[in-house]
Formats: sequence, structure tokens, C-alpha cells
Amino acid sequence: YHVSRTIVRDVLARLQERGLVQKNRTSRWVVEPLSSKKIRDKYELRKILEVAALASSKLPHRHLQDLAQEIGAMPRGEQITSEKWTAIDKQFFDMVILSTSNDDLATVASNNKLALEACQSALFSLGLPPDTQSIMELGHVIELALSGSTSTASDMLAQHLEKACN
Repeated sequence: YHVSRTIVRDVLARLQERGLVQKNRTSRWVVEPLSSKKIRDKYELRKILEVAALASSKLPHRHLQDLAQEIGAMPRGEQITSEKWTAIDKQFFDMVILSTSNDDLATVASNNKLALEACQSALFSLGLPPDTQSIMELGHVIELALSGSTSTASDMLAQHLEKACN
């Protein structure tokens, strides 16, 4: 790619920070396979980080109400596109999780989700249909959070992430 070693090392270090590559004992860069154990570990970390982020979030009420209405208007029992699923999931994450006042928490939660997003994208490209029920669950989390039931919303988010992991 006609770039210096310094640039390559910088890019690899950034990928390492996000957990996408690792250095082995001999200081060689390796991409670890995304095993089922690694996915479970990332989801366990998501539950810890995202529930904590929700508890400390400064929710953008108007935009969340719009997202909740969009989710509520989705036809029940019908399949949604992977693009729609991804867009709603991203909006939820951006508005609920990344609105935490703790910048470090937002960064770690975002980095942890990267590998799972890549995995989800691969599954969609292989033909796995998007799970409409999981989007409905996010709608419930939003409604609970907007009503001031942050504790119940956190419990619902934890349950949602447990189902997503399974």
C-alpha cells in the first residue's frame, strides 16, 4: 500500500486497542478467530458496559421518542431488511449507550461492539434474516427509559443482550 512501517504499526496498534488483532508471544500480529466463547465474552462485557451506560445516560428524549414511534409502527410478524435492522440498532446505541456522561465508558462500549457488528454483518451477508423481535425489545427499553423507569429499562436491556448472545 506504499505506506511506511510507522503508519502500519499505528494502524495495528489501533486495531489492537479495539480487540480486532493481537500480538502473540513472539511479537507477531495475529487476527484471532471470533469463536463462540469470544462472542459470549463480548456479550457479557456488553451487558456490564451498556447497562452501566444506560444508567448514566443523558437521553435525547425527542429523538428517542421518534425512534420508539418508528419501531412501534413496524408491521408485526413481517421481516425487516438487514439495513433497517442495522440502522435502528445503531441509532439505539448512539442515543442510549453513547449518551452516557462517562466518555471512557462510551469508548470501551463502542470498541467492544465492533467485532460483534462485523460478525452480525457477516451473518446477514450469509442470508441470516434480521431478528425483528430484538428490535421490538429495544423499543421496550426506550419506552421504559423515557418513562423514567431506568432500573427496569436496564433489566430489559440486560435480558435483550442475553437473548442476543444466545
